[in-house]
Amino acid sequence: MDIKTDIFNGVVNSPAAPGTEPPAETSATPAPDAGSESSKEFAALSEKIDGLKQLFEDKIQKETHNNQLIDKLYADKKAYEEDIVAAITDPILMEIIRVIDEINEQLKYISEEPSDENYKDLLKRFKQLPLRLDDILYDFDVTSYSIEGTKPDAKFQRFTRVIETDNEELGGTVAEVLQPGYKKGDRVIRHQNIAIYKYTEKKGEN
Repeated sequence: MDIKTDIFNGVVNSPAAPGTEPPAETSATPAPDAGSESSKEFAALSEKIDGLKQLFEDKIQKETHNNQLIDKLYADKKAYEEDIVAAITDPILMEIIRVIDEINEQLKYISEEPSDENYKDLLKRFKQLPLRLDDILYDFDVTSYSIEGTKPDAKFQRFTRVIETDNEELGGTVAEVLQPGYKKGDRVIRHQNIAIYKYTEKKGEN
C-alpha cells in the first residue's frame, strides 16, 4: 500500500480531537416549487367561485319561491273578489231572470190579433213591469223618491232639460219631474231628473 494513501486514510478515519465537533454534514435546501403555489391559488379561486355560484343559486331559488307565493296570493285575492261580486250580483241577476220569465209567460195570453181589448190588456201588463222591478230593488234596500216643490234641490235633483219661459218669476224653478230618484238607505244612487224653467226676455222688450 502506498504511504500517502495510508496517511490520508488515517486522517479521515481518525476520531475527532477532544473538545471538537465533527464537521456538520451539508444538505441542499430545496427551491420553492412554483407549481405548488399556483395550485393553491387556483384551488382558493375555485372555492370562491363555487361559493358565489351557490349564493346565486340560493338567490334564484328564493326569488322563485317569492314569485310563486305572490302568484298564489294574487290568485286567492282574485277568487275572493269574484266570490264577493257573485254574492252581490247573482241575486239581482236571478230576479231579472224571473221578470223575463214572467213577461214571456204573460205574452202567451196576449192574442196576436190586434184589437182594443188586446191593447188594453197589453198596456195593463206593461204598466206592471216597473212595479215588479221596484219590488226587486226594494229587496236590496233601494227605494224611489220624488221631491216636491218648485225650488231645485241639488242634493237630490239634477236637471236634464231646460224649458224657456218669458215669465221671469218662473226662471230657475222646477218645471217638471222627468224621472224619480233612487237611494239605498240614505245614499243617493240616481238623482231625480227634472226640467227647469229658463227665463228668456221677450223679443222687442227693452
